Amino acid sequence: MSCKALRQAFPLILVVIASIPTTLLAQKVASHVRVVRLSYVSGTVAVKRPGSTEWAKAMVNTPIQEGFEISTSAHSYAEVEFENGSTARLGEFSKANFDQLALDEDGNKLNRLSFEQGYATFHLLPQRHDAYSVKVGEATLTPNGKSEFRTDLENGRARVEVFSGSVELASASKTAKVGKNKVLEFDPGTTEEALNAKPGIVKDSWDQWTSSRDTQSELALADQAVPARGSV
Repeated sequence: MSCKALRQAFPLILVVIASIPTTLLAQKVASHVRVVRLSYVSGTVAVKRPGSTEWAKAMVNTPIQEGFEISTSAHSYAEVEFENGSTARLGEFSKANFDQLALDEDGNKLNRLSFEQGYATFHLLPQRHDAYSVKVGEATLTPNGKSEFRTDLENGRARVEVFSGSVELASASKTAKVGKNKVLEFDPGTTEEALNAKPGIVKDSWDQWTSSRDTQSELALADQAVPARGSV
């Protein structure tokens, strides 16, 4: 590439770099050997492995690795649980890709997902310098610390609702912060519109179900055996 062409392309390069979460840029991948699990299945849930062109029926405790895809059918739901208790829950007619499940050189977990259709709730609990992101069309959602948020894709429009914490939405040219109890609607295929979060969360039966799953997880954790201290 000539110097003139490089100068012309430089602004575009900067925009592309700016759209990548800084936490993912800063952390070098040391290992791709991570396994999370399909912790809940209801109805018809399918999984596609890396390099495969066929979908297979998914069962509870199916190991999910980097490059796996998960889809749900009508009246079907799925939950993927990460090692630290974070969850990705998919509603009916939904599809998500696990683009990256890796470790950096310091042992921090790198998690990149793509959400392609339907509706899903992500309850993410990063520890130390773990990094999470969910790509929706041309936009990327990155939680600021521990966060729980829902995203819907319907008729070419996306909707993000944040129940706890906050989420940073970044497109090629714009960014927006969505705080607790705020909603942001946008077209995931374009960056022309303004990105303005506003109040207006109205919970439905799906939100009630995910809340009950959170409660069950908390009770299960509290019910674990406590190791004895001292002599018995």
